[in-house]
Amino acid sequence: MSESALCSFVVRCTPCDSPSGWRIKVTHVQEQVELTMATLDEAADYMKSMLERRQLPS
Repeated sequence: MSESALCSFVVRCTPCDSPSGWRIKVTHVQEQVELTMATLDEAADYMKSMLERRQLPS
């Protein structure tokens, strides 16, 4: 597997006073980009978009 095909994430979920009750930090390991989201759905959408962006051509 080439490095360009590898896509790793670290997801941290911390209880807080937001409407969802959670603060979710997602770090894209290869790019060292960390984003904060309010829901797991937002985190999953972000990870899906990164995976689609890094797919190798068929």
